[in-house]
Amino acid sequence: MPSASHDAPPGCRAPLRVGLVAATVALAACTSAASTGEVTPPADGARSIDIRAGDLSFAPAALELVAGEDIALTLSSTDVEHNLVIDEVDFFVEAEAGERQTSGLRIDTPGTYTAYCSIPGHRAAGMEMTVTVTE
Repeated sequence: MPSASHDAPPGCRAPLRVGLVAATVALAACTSAASTGEVTPPADGARSIDIRAGDLSFAPAALELVAGEDIALTLSSTDVEHNLVIDEVDFFVEAEAGERQTSGLRIDTPGTYTAYCSIPGHRAAGMEMTVTVTE
């Protein structure tokens, strides 16, 4: 029985291989902590910060951190499942309704970052917060 690669016209095999390689590379690029839902344990001695998520908002609405500071960020959800994602540093924490979850956060580069809830529809409804990191 001939294999599938022998059934394809000669000119069609290379584009298929290139397409599969491109898809594999794209998938690998998406496997950050934020996209896989992995929680990073906080460092010993980290400063604790509590964030409340509910009514499609975060409280507080902004955070100020010092570059290189270890943070134990605890997210609590008061109504439905929420998460907090910071793409630039692969940060992710998620809490089910009525629960709390803690994840370690450390941002070494000063700047302004946007944290948001990636649950479908939540960010579009305004569920974002600003994280300012100073030297």
